[in-house]
Amino acid sequence: MVSVIIPNYCHAKYLRERIDSVLAQTYKDFEVIILDDCSTDESREVIESYRGREHVAHIVYNEQNSGSPFKQWQKGVSLASGEYIWIAESDDVAYDTLLEECVKALDANKRASLAFVDCEYIDEKSNHTGFTHLSRRLACYRKGNTTMDGNRFVARRMVFQNYVMNASMAVFRKDALPKDDYYSTFHYCGDWLFWGEVALGHDVVYINKPLNKFRRHATCTTWQGVKDFNNLVEWRRLVERLLDDCKASNSYRAYALGKYQLRVKRHINRIGCDNGSYERWVADIEHPLRNIIWYRLAKYWYYMVG
Repeated sequence: MVSVIIPNYCHAKYLRERIDSVLAQTYKDFEVIILDDCSTDESREVIESYRGREHVAHIVYNEQNSGSPFKQWQKGVSLASGEYIWIAESDDVAYDTLLEECVKALDANKRASLAFVDCEYIDEKSNHTGFTHLSRRLACYRKGNTTMDGNRFVARRMVFQNYVMNASMAVFRKDALPKDDYYSTFHYCGDWLFWGEVALGHDVVYINKPLNKFRRHATCTTWQGVKDFNNLVEWRRLVERLLDDCKASNSYRAYALGKYQLRVKRHINRIGCDNGSYERWVADIEHPLRNIIWYRLAKYWYYMVG
C-alpha cells in the first residue's frame, strides 16, 4: 500500500534513528526504498546493516552525486510499487503512528491526494526545540483532521507559505504527482512547488497531531538560501507558477504580488542585500505600486467588513 522512500546523503549519524522509526510504524503494509547519493561518510555501512530486513525492498547507491534531492525523489518514485508515497528524509524521525494516521485519512477520502501532520522540531542531538503549531492557521485549534479543497488550499495558503515545510510530514497518492518536473529546477523552493501541485485538483487533509520530528541544523540549504538574493528569485518563479496553476484572476494575482513585494522589501532590509535588489525583483512586474495599493485595500476591506 505504501512505498517509503529514504533518500540519503551524508546523514550517517542520523540514518539509523530514521530507518528504525520507519520500521517501527504501527501500520505494516509498506516497502522501504533506501537511496544513497554517493555519500562520503559511513552511510553505506549503516545502510548495509538493514539489507535483508523485513520491508526493505530496494537499496540503491549512486556512483556519482546527482546534485539534486529531487532526482532522488524521482528515482524512488520510479521504483515504488505502492499506491501511496512517503518521502522520509534521512535526518528526520517519525512517531510510530504517523503512517497509520495518514493512510487512514487518505483511505477515508478518495478525493484526497495529500495528508500531512504537524511537526516537533529537534536539533542535531535530537533535543526538542519546539512545534510547528500549524493548527493556528489550518484548524483553529480543532482536534482531529481538517479537510480542505486543494485548489483553495493552494491559492489561499500555499501561494504565501509552504505548510508542508518538511517532506517527512506528508504522505501522498502516487497518481497525484505533478504533471511535469518543473519543481526540480528549483534549488530552495522546489519542495514547496511540489506539494502545491500535488494538492491541486484534489482534497488535502491536515492531521492536527505532531507525529513527525523535523530536524533543523546549520547545514540545511533552506537556511543558507534565505541569507542571499537567490531565494528571492525563486520566490518570484514559485508564486507565478502557483498562481498560473490556480488560474488566479487578475485581481487576486495583483493582491498576491502586492503582498510579496512588501515581503521582499522587508526581507531585503533584514538580510542586507544590495540597494538595487528590490528594483531588480520587480523590474518586469506590471504596475508594482498598484499591486501594493490593491493588496492594502483588500486587507483593509477584509478586517473592516469581513
